Amino acid sequence: PDGAGEVLDDLHALELIYEKSVYPELSYMFKHALTHDVAYQTLLRTQRVELHRQVAALVEELYFDRLPEFYEALAFQYRRAELPEKAARYALLSAKRAATHLAPEAEHLFREAAELARGREGLEDVYLRARTGLGDLLMLRGEIDAANACFREARGLATDAKTRRWLDNKVVHRHFVERDGVRLAYYIQGEGEPGELQRAAPIVCLHPLIQGSYSFQPLAQRLCQDYCVIYMDPRGTGASDTTDEPFELDTRVADALAVLATLPHPKLILHGDSDGGRTALELYHAIPERVAQLIIFGYMVRASAAPDNPAGHSEEVMKRLRHVFLERPKRAAIEAFFTAMCNEPGTSASRESIVEQWDVAFDEREFRTFLRSVLGSDARHLLPGVRAPTLIIAAERDGIPVAQVRYLAEKIPGARFALIEGASHMAPWTAIETFLELMTTFIRTGTIPREAWEA
Repeated sequence: PDGAGEVLDDLHALELIYEKSVYPELSYMFKHALTHDVAYQTLLRTQRVELHRQVAALVEELYFDRLPEFYEALAFQYRRAELPEKAARYALLSAKRAATHLAPEAEHLFREAAELARGREGLEDVYLRARTGLGDLLMLRGEIDAANACFREARGLATDAKTRRWLDNKVVHRHFVERDGVRLAYYIQGEGEPGELQRAAPIVCLHPLIQGSYSFQPLAQRLCQDYCVIYMDPRGTGASDTTDEPFELDTRVADALAVLATLPHPKLILHGDSDGGRTALELYHAIPERVAQLIIFGYMVRASAAPDNPAGHSEEVMKRLRHVFLERPKRAAIEAFFTAMCNEPGTSASRESIVEQWDVAFDEREFRTFLRSVLGSDARHLLPGVRAPTLIIAAERDGIPVAQVRYLAEKIPGARFALIEGASHMAPWTAIETFLELMTTFIRTGTIPREAWEA
């Protein structure tokens, strides 16, 4: 953060001041970490403990208005000060902050908070929250079994019915269905009490071609407290089988239909994210009697300009896009894709993490198939026949032009359109509060909050 270097210099100076006051010989600036460590070890344990306690207390006093920048440092200082109660709480705060930015140290910090709080009277809430936070983080990475173990352990420690119910809803139930010899994995969260599953219309989240269940975790972990949420691993991702051939849109739709056929719900709410919007439209026309509502985010029906689609790209632009995404090396194409789609300030670390994940997880063929599908998508013919209440969501900074997304709302009878200002294609992660408010208000009322109305 801006100014953090200056503050950390102040912290180092504070430590030196205390070293001098406790042990006068330490009156020089250590130029080597090893020299510092040797000198540090000459202090009595009680002196070191007191030094760390005073440094932590001073940081809290001097920087009370910017403490989030120092959560991790305070956890360290209080741990060294042998005050595990404060260390555990700051470690948990630091872990939550790191997890918000998908920082790699988040897992270590959640585990540290849990270890500091384990078995200590008065810290039961910290231990429960640390294990739950770790479970959420593991779920984001697709480690469902490990995440469920965290939720179930926390559930066993919960003392009130509301918290136990909250944790029960977090647990993900994995199921499988087979189609044409390929085993497909799908997941259910927030099933509710026995008998509720058949009455409620679940939210079925539909992914872009090569993203698995992890991509909906931020939404699912919140929605599952009030709704049944269902999502799946498309073939080749997660727990679903990998096939020799890259699969196209018709295969993707048929796989989704096979999953939906196993569900007992008479009505479904379909949420299509990005290219999953095309899947949602195809599913509606396949089973219109089962679709109660449609919610589509960040999808355009046609990239090229046409007489009835003046907002489309020119052929020159399309040629450039095909070169960038289909002809350049895979890693460069992935980086270009996410640079265009996910460009909000402060998201560079998250973007780099996703780029690395995609580069490792998906082979060349799968990635190119996905991009050809995106660049060649033309679903204009599907729009006029939609009769289900529909919400179309666009993000202001998305690589997909707002006008292209708005086109869906203009052509689907009675559709609502909402624009999330300042957000990119990562809006379901980075603008999750706004995204959730739009979704849940529309599901409950069929309309959207007044501040989201767009002329």
